[in-house]
Amino acid sequence: MSEFGSEKELAAAVVQWLIDQHWEVYQEVQMGAYEKIADIVAVLDRKVWVIETKMSLSMTLLDQADSWRPWAHFVSVAVPGTRKRRPQIVDRILRWTGIGLLVVNRGVSSAAPAKIQRASHRGAKDLLARLQPEHKTWAAAGTSDGDRWTPFASTAREVQRFVSGHPGCTLKQLMDGITHHYCGEQSARCAIPKSIRSGWIEGVRLQKEGRVLRLYPKKEGIR
Repeated sequence: MSEFGSEKELAAAVVQWLIDQHWEVYQEVQMGAYEKIADIVAVLDRKVWVIETKMSLSMTLLDQADSWRPWAHFVSVAVPGTRKRRPQIVDRILRWTGIGLLVVNRGVSSAAPAKIQRASHRGAKDLLARLQPEHKTWAAAGTSDGDRWTPFASTAREVQRFVSGHPGCTLKQLMDGITHHYCGEQSARCAIPKSIRSGWIEGVRLQKEGRVLRLYPKKEGIR
């Protein structure tokens, strides 16, 4: 029986193991709105390692890991140690794909090394560009409640910070002063006020002054 009570506990052991080896660790990394999420992304010397964690080894987990092969130099799965022998087909898949297998008990050991994904360099560069400092601590790997750093959360933080420093700014000034995840400025100009009114972007209020819509900070709600 595993000593880990949840995937979150298992992932925490892998995260600490990586940190001890001087990897920079990012958790619950989402590629984009409504896109896939990596449990762990580790970076060392610009090399990117994606690790998917689960409480058991399955074809579903291997398929999940396989989807990251174009986006990382190395890809692994991490599961609790077990006395059961792995099916031979699993070892064949690991060798064929280059996906690594980490076994986690009191420590972390490599049951199958992750091989470099040679077609992944461009994708890894893209994944690196998406990593934010908030990915390190915002949500622990293996979190199941959906509270993770997302492209929308990044935009919301940009809005909060700009409005806090420029109270009374117009939407045009806001657009000129932030980066956002929307496909264009017009989409952002429509979506951001709706998100503020709905309470999805906290700490900001809208005020109509004549024909001009201005944005002001609220004292509460900025995380």
